[in-house]
Amino acid sequence: DGTKVPIAAVGRAKIPFQEDDDEEPEESDKKMTPKEPPIPYTYQENAWFDKNITLWWIHNVFWPFHTSQHGDAPCVLLLDYCPAHAGLDQEQGEQALPANLRIINFPINMSRKRHPGE
Repeated sequence: DGTKVPIAAVGRAKIPFQEDDDEEPEESDKKMTPKEPPIPYTYQENAWFDKNITLWWIHNVFWPFHTSQHGDAPCVLLLDYCPAHAGLDQEQGEQALPANLRIINFPINMSRKRHPGE
């Protein structure tokens, strides 16, 4: 049906900031105030999407979206083969994947032309 999973952001700041535009102070006097981001947000020192961030995305963005649209129906998530996606199905405890989620990784060195959706 063309529905897309909501986007998320990864940054370096624990709390993202936005300029306080209530007044028009000089450029050097502008205040930065914490603001709740309009999309799911997490942080880490280098702002890369690694394995822990991928698990965060699955648990906090992808799976809640899936269950809101389809209930607890089984789901297949297709991911390219990069270090951030390797071994996700082997996680245990709190980071374990939802029972009805199966991850399939594309083969290593698969051409981008063969990826679905590209």
